[in-house]
Amino acid sequence: MELPIILDKELIDRLVSIVEGNERPAFQVALSSDPYAIPHVIASVSLPNANAYAATILNLNVHALIKGNLSGMPQLIVLSSDDVKHILNSVKYFERVKIEVEVKLPETTEGLPEPLINAVKALKAAFNDINNLDFVNAVIKCRSAMEYITKHEKRGDKDVKVIRDEVRGAILSRYEGVAKDVYTKVLESLEATIRDIYEMMSKFIHPGSSRVEFNPRMVDAFYVFKQALGIVNYLVELSRA
Repeated sequence: MELPIILDKELIDRLVSIVEGNERPAFQVALSSDPYAIPHVIASVSLPNANAYAATILNLNVHALIKGNLSGMPQLIVLSSDDVKHILNSVKYFERVKIEVEVKLPETTEGLPEPLINAVKALKAAFNDINNLDFVNAVIKCRSAMEYITKHEKRGDKDVKVIRDEVRGAILSRYEGVAKDVYTKVLESLEATIRDIYEMMSKFIHPGSSRVEFNPRMVDAFYVFKQALGIVNYLVELSRA
């Protein structure tokens, strides 16, 4: 059976907030014996297996059909993250994400070395994932962006990530003398930053695979994305200086 969920902005904000907290929202089905009443869904009180809010009638006439799995408790539908994405897509609700994430990706990649072009593409895809509340894939794509611009280099008994020769060469070829020495050291410092953010991403996604170690929340995906974006934008600007 499919029931209309009558949504208002407050409820959508609550759904987003629950997803941000890496929890699953729930709805309680209330069927009326009144033959003239339309079955509706109301937000349920908090339950052990779902993070939901106190009961409230939903009264904005925007409908989105949703199928959910009934929980062990009667009349309760617990939504998956895919269910929430379906609801948000149905009402085209992306204002919150777009307001909170101010991004400025390079308008053109013309003339950039291929690793930077691929990194920019990966970050554009990551931004779309964030808008769709797909935080796992957003982190995976941010990690890919860092992998595009780096390679492994043997230092002592360790393999460390360093900036690829194509990117380093495109930047340092634009400088001479003292400026070249300065930016050589700047890139070395940036490599340490890249290694730190890559290590952080590995806390959520297993290194070398796409296996989820811990589900990132919205705030985690935002932070990782902004850090990766800052690194890539900086390299782009240096390569065009």
